Amino acid sequence: MIRKTIVALLWLPSYNLAAQTSDEAVYQLAIEQARSGQTELALQQLRTLATEHPDRKKYIYDYMQVLLWAERNDEVLREAENLDLETAPAYALETVAKAARNKGQWDKAFALYTQAAELTPDRLTPKLGMGLVLLDQHKAEEASRYFDALAKTTQDEEVLTAQARAHDMAGHTQSASRLYRQILLNDADNPKAIHGLIRNLTAAGRLGQALTIVKQHRHSVSDEQWAELNWQYAAGLIRQGESALQKDPANFREIDLAIAAIRANLRALSGLNIRDKRVWQTRATADLLLAQHDRQRYADVDAEFQAAQSQLLDLPTYSLLAVADSYLKNQQPETARRVLSDIIAADPGNLSALIGLIRIDLAAGQTQDIAPTLTKIQTLAEQNPDRPRYRYDFLEVLSWLGRDEEVLQHAQTIDWEAAPLYVLETVARSARNRQDYPLAEKLYSLAADKNPDRLSPKLALAGLMLDQKHYSAALIYLQQLRDSHPTSIEVILAHANALNDSKQPLKAAELFRQALAIQPARADALRGLVFALANAEDSEQALRIADQNRSLFSDDEWAGLKWQQAAFLIRRGEQALYHDARDYRTIEQAIIEVQNNIALTEQLQLRNPDQWRQRAQFDLLVALRDRRRISDAIALYQQLQQQQIALPVYARMAAADAYLHNRQPEPARDLYLGVIQEVPDYFNAKASLAYAYLEAEQPDLALTTAEQLANEQPATISSRQTDGGEISIPNPQKAAAEMTAAIFHAYVDDLQVAQSRLERLHREYPDNTDIHSKLAEVYYFRGWPRRAQREITAARQQAPEHFGLNLNQARVAHELRDYPQEAALTYQLYTDYPEDSGAKKQMQAWRRHNKPELKVFANGGISSNQVNSNDTNPLLGNNNTAIDGYLYSNPIGKNFRVFTHEGWRTGLFKASEGGRGYLRTYGAGLEYAKDEALATAEIHYDNFRSDAVGVDLGLDYQLNDQWQLFTRLSSLDNTISLRALSAKDEIVKAKSAKLGATFRVNESRFFRASAGYTHFSNNNDRVVLDSTYYERWYSGPIYKFGTYLNVAYSTNSRPNQGFYFNPKQDAIASITLDNDWLTYRHYETDFHQRLALTLGGYWQEDFGTNPVGNIEYQHRWRLGPDVELSYGGARVYRYYDNALTESWQGYLTADIRF
Repeated sequence: MIRKTIVALLWLPSYNLAAQTSDEAVYQLAIEQARSGQTELALQQLRTLATEHPDRKKYIYDYMQVLLWAERNDEVLREAENLDLETAPAYALETVAKAARNKGQWDKAFALYTQAAELTPDRLTPKLGMGLVLLDQHKAEEASRYFDALAKTTQDEEVLTAQARAHDMAGHTQSASRLYRQILLNDADNPKAIHGLIRNLTAAGRLGQALTIVKQHRHSVSDEQWAELNWQYAAGLIRQGESALQKDPANFREIDLAIAAIRANLRALSGLNIRDKRVWQTRATADLLLAQHDRQRYADVDAEFQAAQSQLLDLPTYSLLAVADSYLKNQQPETARRVLSDIIAADPGNLSALIGLIRIDLAAGQTQDIAPTLTKIQTLAEQNPDRPRYRYDFLEVLSWLGRDEEVLQHAQTIDWEAAPLYVLETVARSARNRQDYPLAEKLYSLAADKNPDRLSPKLALAGLMLDQKHYSAALIYLQQLRDSHPTSIEVILAHANALNDSKQPLKAAELFRQALAIQPARADALRGLVFALANAEDSEQALRIADQNRSLFSDDEWAGLKWQQAAFLIRRGEQALYHDARDYRTIEQAIIEVQNNIALTEQLQLRNPDQWRQRAQFDLLVALRDRRRISDAIALYQQLQQQQIALPVYARMAAADAYLHNRQPEPARDLYLGVIQEVPDYFNAKASLAYAYLEAEQPDLALTTAEQLANEQPATISSRQTDGGEISIPNPQKAAAEMTAAIFHAYVDDLQVAQSRLERLHREYPDNTDIHSKLAEVYYFRGWPRRAQREITAARQQAPEHFGLNLNQARVAHELRDYPQEAALTYQLYTDYPEDSGAKKQMQAWRRHNKPELKVFANGGISSNQVNSNDTNPLLGNNNTAIDGYLYSNPIGKNFRVFTHEGWRTGLFKASEGGRGYLRTYGAGLEYAKDEALATAEIHYDNFRSDAVGVDLGLDYQLNDQWQLFTRLSSLDNTISLRALSAKDEIVKAKSAKLGATFRVNESRFFRASAGYTHFSNNNDRVVLDSTYYERWYSGPIYKFGTYLNVAYSTNSRPNQGFYFNPKQDAIASITLDNDWLTYRHYETDFHQRLALTLGGYWQEDFGTNPVGNIEYQHRWRLGPDVELSYGGARVYRYYDNALTESWQGYLTADIRF
């Protein structure tokens, strides 16, 4: 009041020494009393004067002025009601305007100031008053414009001060600061300017500048004001630091400054002249606890808190919450719980403390304790609908608990525009978890728009793109964020994680390294680098870094890395085997690693050690399969089965492969079927199933499966690029599937279709060596070894080490009798691929070729003969038996074999013809086989009714894949009729020659023609012309049907001479219907049944034509690789000299290697 009185007196009339009247003297005395602060006395005297002299208005005007000095605004306004203010002078109007302004009657005040200004246009006071009324009404923008205009007419300090205040109030901090500084230039100690500038800088967050002003004008600022500003400055640094941490969790600059400022305040406290220093200490300590918490110095928080407790400081709740959170993050949940419980005891509705308890229960896994606390929060939210934070935090807790559906239900009525950022992000996160991507994108975008500097919603938007597999868009978006935030480690880490998710782990690892260059100890960057390296299959480096930072990884994560390394070694071992089937080094290393992992399950504290052990056993099963330790793999699988452990697909695939490799196709088939039922599009499983069906002798299912696999494969597939995008490329599995389907036609004896399809594939994929190999294999199957050779030679120029080509080359070399090449290739294949079934079979075939060989031909039968009109018996013999055995040595010098021959033939004839005839044969010979030629030479001694020695020569020569010539020469043909050799009265011997040719189109068609000449010792010359046409009309995996069309003609120069059948001319034409059934097969063991029906006509000169025929039934066995056995019987009908001979014939042939 005293200050206001002194200021107001500046404009009152001065004391007039010339006043003469007593009233005037009383008036002057009252004025002096008012000036001296004796307003009550002055008011009494002025009131009396005004009453006694109503015509002298100055008394009442001055009376109102002194009332204003005395802050009796209501009385000023009541007095003014009795006056005609229209005639009042300007100063009286200003008095009433000031009183109205003090009472908040803004319109009245403004009108009176306006009236006064109009009366005295040059007077500044009413103009100043008009602007101050605008300020009183907080019309800051209007006031600032008003004072800007007024300041152009005057440089009055009060106008400048009011102008600065108006801009200050309008938030024009720069303009206000400039005006305050302008005032201080003219009046360095102007208290209004000093305090206004300090207030302006503080409000603008420029506390450092504010403190500089305080230091410059310390004498003008009280200690309390100084303390308040310093405490505010420290608190402001904390807020700035927390804001910076939201953008960059590694940016502690402002927080470090805050800690230093708070400690300086505490040191300065003892030197300040302020009241309640304990309050200031408590306030600073609370801020220090908060700052240390933000700085993640949780041990320092504990120490400061213990010190504050020992001093019995009554800390505010916000600092206690920081203390509780520090204990929680420092792995002291129970201590944190005690602090939070103390808060709740003092304030049961403290939401932050209740949420803190829930966080503790979540961290401890005590979810059963969460329900009561959650119910309290929900109750608070329902009881306080006007306080939305309860509802917001309730949603956040639900989100922590993973109750996303409830979050979305409770969030339906939220006003998104009014909701704070953390609520938008909470609901967006739940929407993302529930795959409601449109809602999540909407809320994250809104959060990003509300606070453009906040990165978390922007990073979440990138996460949404990754969730939806929009890798290219996510990476472009994150690159844009990196361009705008080049030093943000959070953006770098998000970009790195996105690259890792989009299968670009090497690029991800590079970004993780960039993050570590900024913050070398950043835990999530170290972890990300390890996992990226592991994904990039650099598991050794990943494990090395993880081992150096072992505390960052749980035992389960450490196990994951070890198991991942083992899996990588298995994959790398498989790749090595693909390129070199002999390179087992890596797969053996993988086996050791997996076995160590199994032992590791006993050493680590794993959440589910059985699960980890089983996973390692599954990997071991795969590795054993790859190492071709088939028995071990099957034993492990059976062990897991006995333990009733469910195996994943890849492990069952390994077990199935092991069974198939071990020639147990049935369990392999069943495992493949189970895998396909679980993973219908598994290419390898379907391809392997086709082979399992084939080896389980289910050829129809094998072919159907192979065809389905080929049909299911698209021509093109999508391929992900390094930038995360996708392009369409040819499907590499398409050719493989088509090739498999094609070759399976060959495996089920449909060679024509196999050839046609493989040739088409060869045209489509001319550089595909596998197709080359399979096509050559089909040519080999069709009996075209030279054509196969040409195909193999062309393909081996591109891939000389190709296994399939070399295997087929070895087979073809055998067919072409290039035994040195076959030997070299066979040993090379077996050395390089000792566990491969193809190499094993080829070595088995080569060993079989090099074994001694025994061939046995036996036959016999009984005949019933119809006697013709001449009472002759033209039968070759009755109750006839024949057996021949050939014993071959193993090959000598690759191309030669020596052999011995022993034979026995007997037949029963008429007594007049000698009775039983016989023939014993003892022979020795040499066989030569090389290239196109197969030649034999035998010297044999024949013992019948006489003894003789003969020489037999034979030659087969292959001109090409179709044409083959053959010839036979015998100086003593012991294959002629036994009746001729055993005749009682005249023994007949013979010499013979034969020349023929075969045109072999393929495995299903050939033509053969031959001409034979025999000179008998009774001077009979026989010529025989013979031809055969064979056609296989149906060729299936089980049943085959073919026909033989035979036509033969013979003539004898001395017909009907000698004791053997020698008509002058005869001919025969017949057709044989040949039926063959595969009845049983298991790898090298198989059993066929054959039924053949022959029908024809036999013509003999002088006797005409008679029907002939036979029906034959045969069993044919292959008993492993070294034994072949055939036996059968036939009912035969023949005519000799128009007499029917009916016979039962049986036979047996054997081919044995030993």
